[in-house]
Amino acid sequence: DLQQTHVEVGGDVTLNLTGRVAVTIGGTSAGLRLPETSVLSITALGTDGGDANAGYFMQFTGEGTPEGLLYGLAWEGDQTLKLQSLIDSFAITWTSTLESAPQLFYDEALDTTFIGYAAIPEPGSLSLLLAAGAILGTLAGKKLLRDRRTVS
Repeated sequence: DLQQTHVEVGGDVTLNLTGRVAVTIGGTSAGLRLPETSVLSITALGTDGGDANAGYFMQFTGEGTPEGLLYGLAWEGDQTLKLQSLIDSFAITWTSTLESAPQLFYDEALDTTFIGYAAIPEPGSLSLLLAAGAILGTLAGKKLLRDRRTVS
């Protein structure tokens, strides 16, 4: 059982029928962190997406929406296909008391695949990004009109 704890793995991970990892994720990320070269093999399968008897089970606890990156498994590189296969077979399962369900996602900037919640920009930052995009779009549109006038 890993409660609010990371384990940095230097090699492969094999969880046979009696091998299980249970991770509790509260306000901070926890679970296994695998290097890109790792092989993750899980034999114990759950019966559905929330089965705690699966080989790798994550329990996300808390309320509301997480602020920033929150995960129960991190694997360097784009491992979405490998992890999706383990999720589809119920080798990896989870439950969550948060407002939304955890997701499998690849973060290109970090070059890491996660199961959890991606960082959400601050509302002020999001508004600023939207405003900047609108300004750039307007400027690009004006340049395009100006270029069309000179070509005609």
